[in-house]
Amino acid sequence: MKPSVYVETTVIGYLTSWPSDNLVVAGHQRTTREWWEFASERFALMVSELVVRESGRGDSQAVKDRNEALRGLPVLGISDAADRLANELVSKGAIPQSEPEDALHVATAVVDGVQYISDLEFQAHRQCGHARQDSPSLRRRRFFSGDDLLARSTPGVMKR
Repeated sequence: MKPSVYVETTVIGYLTSWPSDNLVVAGHQRTTREWWEFASERFALMVSELVVRESGRGDSQAVKDRNEALRGLPVLGISDAADRLANELVSKGAIPQSEPEDALHVATAVVDGVQYISDLEFQAHRQCGHARQDSPSLRRRRFFSGDDLLARSTPGVMKR
């Protein structure tokens, strides 16, 4: 069985965005496209309803391009358990209060048992104990070393 990867919206955005003259953005675009080819063969990629909703915003052609990239990927629902965990991640300071949707991405992946999160913008969450591997970063779902947040917030999930 392939390891599971939750694909956050920024990955879809860089994957499908029009070529940029900005060297940093162009680098993200290239790295994301290379990673996508690699990852789609080696991982079980999935998104959530939140990714689908966020990908549906903006320019109509860009929305079509993002929807095409999302086609065929499993879509995880947003559960009450994910909402509770997202709120706790924010209230404990693991994810900034200004980024509740980021917390919901992380919480959805955790509650659904996804092994990794692929993203380009969770830089603020490094203090949470995420392990960075490859680009976009693949982060292990480990939020608080020595804390039982997962076990308390998600019934049926054992503390690692």
